[in-house]
Formats: sequence, structure tokens, C-alpha cells
Amino acid sequence: MTVVSPVFLAVALLAVVAVHALRGRVRRDIVLLVASLGFAAAALDPISLAGMAVYLLAGFALLRVVVAVRSPGVLPAAVAVAVTLFWLLGENDVALGLPRPEPVVLLGLSYVMFRLVHLLVDVGQGELTEPIGVRGYLGYLLFFPNLLAGPIQRYEHLAPQLAADNMAPPAEDAVHEGMRRVLEGAFLVVVVSGLAHEAFMACRSSPGGISFGLAALAFTVHLYASFAGYMGVIVGLGRLLGLEIPENFDRPWLARNFLDFWSRWHITLSEWFKFYLFNPATKELLRVVDRPAAAPWLGAVGYFLTFFVMGVWHGTGATFVVYGLLLGLGVSLNKAWQIWMLQRLGRRGYGALMARRWYGVAARTLALSWFALALVLLWADLGDGAEVGPQ
Repeated sequence: MTVVSPVFLAVALLAVVAVHALRGRVRRDIVLLVASLGFAAAALDPISLAGMAVYLLAGFALLRVVVAVRSPGVLPAAVAVAVTLFWLLGENDVALGLPRPEPVVLLGLSYVMFRLVHLLVDVGQGELTEPIGVRGYLGYLLFFPNLLAGPIQRYEHLAPQLAADNMAPPAEDAVHEGMRRVLEGAFLVVVVSGLAHEAFMACRSSPGGISFGLAALAFTVHLYASFAGYMGVIVGLGRLLGLEIPENFDRPWLARNFLDFWSRWHITLSEWFKFYLFNPATKELLRVVDRPAAAPWLGAVGYFLTFFVMGVWHGTGATFVVYGLLLGLGVSLNKAWQIWMLQRLGRRGYGALMARRWYGVAARTLALSWFALALVLLWADLGDGAEVGPQ
């Protein structure tokens, strides 16, 4: 079942009506939980569904341990267990002797892991101080619009909205906006992504460098339309529920460079890696090196590490290692170029260079071309179908 299938949309709109018709938090939580479980059951195979149930139980136990045991080593150990358990469940055929989940399913389940790590770290570091009970925990991790493909909404942003005694029915403008986003998102997924995929398959089967370039462009459009369309449906459903769900895309084709691209593409994933990998890794590098002149360059190293891990997260095997290397090289070289140009031209001179039209066009073209080139690695791993994106 996909997020643009008639069944999903019908059930989601029924849940919207039920949420606003049934007063009180308990009834609303039951409606949302039933919708979430129904969506998970329809989208996942039985083994993946059982694995997610085990993961949720283990995650709540880890959260309880982090709250109860205030020791410096407990939080890193809990995060390590959460990540390792996810890997074991994802590598069923190796670790547990069971069939491995499909790549898209595995990516979807990883969003549960991202949200769990967010809870563990922020609770362990005292950022989240209010007790998190079973209802709040499941409501956050299983919220069906965000369940399998994000966005990775922070607990402190979503939980207070879900915890309100009564959700006020959306105003007329919000209903119109919500329906517009749902319809536009469905159009992107079904029509734009579908046509781009057909163009990609046609170009891929034709020999020659021009066909290869067109295939890379078509696949990038296919991926964007599939993912951004999904997010449009999800944000629209949030509007209809009376909830605010963060945007995950902001016109990435307008990115000024490769670093700016990642502030526009899959925004909540980029922010997650920034908070939980880039910031602590760069802080540790600064502590170890302790040379002020090296600080900007250590930031480039931190970017490489972060985006390498982000690339490898998409799957296992040499293909995704190379994909991660391309992402890491793209952002780290971009950062190193900025540092070098600032040292060479100064802030004013570099600003004047960036303001030139030819430079802006060249930088945008290079950023998008590098991303499209990196995505070529996904074709090789996904095989002849080469379809990616939320299901």
C-alpha cells in the first residue's frame, strides 16, 4: 500500500474525520494508533512487522534505563544498542537466519531508529525533561504520516500537539491548503515521478553518453518527485488533522552549492545528522587537535564523515560505500573551497564573486550534477527496476 493509493488516502481521511469527531485525547490516541498499526501492517511483511514490534519494545526499555541510571556510560551504550539492534533486524539473513527486508522497507524502518536515538540522546542529556510514557512513546514513533519515510519530526515539536486534550478542527483555509497539498503530492508521485521513471528506463536502455546523462537527470527527477510528493501528502494530512508537520524539501534546484543543497533536500534527515553526528564529531576533533587555525578545515573533515555515514546508511555493500564517499567528497570539497576562497579573497571579495551570475549558474549546475552522479550508484544496486522512494 502506497501513500497515494486510494485505500491509504481513504483510511487517512477517515482517521481525520474520526479525530475531530471523537473528543478527548484517549479516543484520539486510539484512532491514531489504529491507523498507524493498520498502515504498518499493510506496508510491511510479517517478519518486518514483528521486527519493528521487537524494536519498539527494546527501545522503550532502553529509554527507561537511560532515565533510571544516570551514569556517563549509559547513554552511549543505549545508543549503540539501538543502532546495533536495528542493524541485526535489517541483516536478518546474516544475523538471524531470516529473510532480509526489502531495501525500501529497511530505509523506512530506519526512521523509527532515528526517532528513537533522538529520544535517547535528548532524554539522556536533559534536553527532554518531561516523563515519556507508553502512550506518548508509541504515539510519537508510530504516528502514521511520519512512520516509514519521515520527516524526522522532533519529539518536542510533535508530542505537545498530540497531547492536547482536543485538537481544534482546522479552519477553512487550512482545509483548502491541506487538500491542495495532498492532491499536488499525489500528482507528483503518480504522474511526474511515473513519467520520469519511464524516461529513465528508456534512456538507460540506450547506449551513448547523452543517453547516460539524460538517464541521470530523469532518475533524479523521479526520486525528487516520488519523495517530495510523498511529503506533500503527509504535510497535507497534517494540516487536515490540525497538526504541523515540518517541510522536508525546499526547492533544491535553487541550491547555491552542494552544502546549500542539503539544507533543501531531505531537510529533517540533514538536521538529524547535524545534531547527532556532525556537531559531536566536529567538537571532538576540535578538542583533540586544539589548533584554532585548523578549526575551519576540521569542519570540512566533519562534513565528510557525516555525509559518508549518511550515504552508507542507504544500504550495505561496496555500492553504498562509494555513494557515501561521493556525498562526503561533495560537501567536504565544497567547504574546503569556501575556506580557501575566504582566505584568498576575503569575505567581501568572495561575496562579490558569488553575486556574479555566471558563478551562481556554474555552482548550481555543479551541485545538481554531482548529486545526480552520486545517484548513479543507486541504479547499480537497485537493479533493472530502479524505483526508489516512499512506498
